[in-house]
Amino acid sequence: MSYRTYIENTQVFGNNDYYKEWADFIESQGIKIDEDGAYDGEITDAQGMFDVINKITKELIKERHKQVEKGETCFGKPYKELADLTDLIHEDENILFSNMYMINHTYCFLPYQVYKAVEDKLEEFKPRPYTSIITLKPNVKIHVSAG
Repeated sequence: MSYRTYIENTQVFGNNDYYKEWADFIESQGIKIDEDGAYDGEITDAQGMFDVINKITKELIKERHKQVEKGETCFGKPYKELADLTDLIHEDENILFSNMYMINHTYCFLPYQVYKAVEDKLEEFKPRPYTSIITLKPNVKIHVSAG
């Protein structure tokens, strides 16, 4: 059985991925995490959630860049930068499937995945080049779970 993390019933992160920064954020929201990393609760800090997701995404991009620089391989193929999508669309492939695959399998889209999972709960979302203001609608919480 795989460990999975969900935000509003949308899986974020990969199967069996666990990030201490995320766990620390979850605990800061008053949610107890058991010895297996499982939890179920609600968060109220949308800005904090996106800040942590952005931090994790940036770290994943840095890690992948190091793997590319070292020439590391995965299943016999060299690692590519997370934003390199050249192999993901094939001439005979369904574009919708390719788009879904890109979003679900490249961590550079992780913040957007989280946004799409919670967008109906957000009162304000003002993206800016270096910062964003993100707030929840009044009396709204975001359901999170893992296990």
